[in-house]
Amino acid sequence: MRTPCTIRLRGIAVVLGLLTILVGSPRTAAAHPLHTAVTELRLESDGALSLRVRTFADDFSAAVARATRTAVLPNHRVSDAAATRYVASAVRLQVAGVAVAWRLVAQRRDGDVTWLEFRAERSWPSLRDARFVNRMLMEFHADQVNVLKAQYDGRSFTTLFSRGEGAKALP
Repeated sequence: MRTPCTIRLRGIAVVLGLLTILVGSPRTAAAHPLHTAVTELRLESDGALSLRVRTFADDFSAAVARATRTAVLPNHRVSDAAATRYVASAVRLQVAGVAVAWRLVAQRRDGDVTWLEFRAERSWPSLRDARFVNRMLMEFHADQVNVLKAQYDGRSFTTLFSRGEGAKALP
């Protein structure tokens, strides 16, 4: 005999089953739906350049492992050396035609995000004639969008990079 409670419970189970099929498993639903990385470039008052990158740890570790042929450590971690090699190949800054060399200062996890902090190997008086490109993770996601936030010479500048775009001049 079907009671109103039994019918209601069966209906709820059917709706939950359909949602699982339409939305995906809980593991899929927990995955981040956005494919972005945010890079903050800053020219400090002493001429030092700093670069801070925020990216999803799972995407970053997979890209680093593939590009550098190294292992992913537990919890989507990668070695500092592998992270530096990958970022150097994907993120480039040229100032007056000279490539900026970066040194990794810190790599840390915050939930599902990896933060990377770099400093330039030398000081720069200005970012005039600078060109920046960010191809991080574009080999993984066709819809990857990388944001650049730059602060220098008393100004702020933000731009986006998507797959297929080359270097952009900083104004």
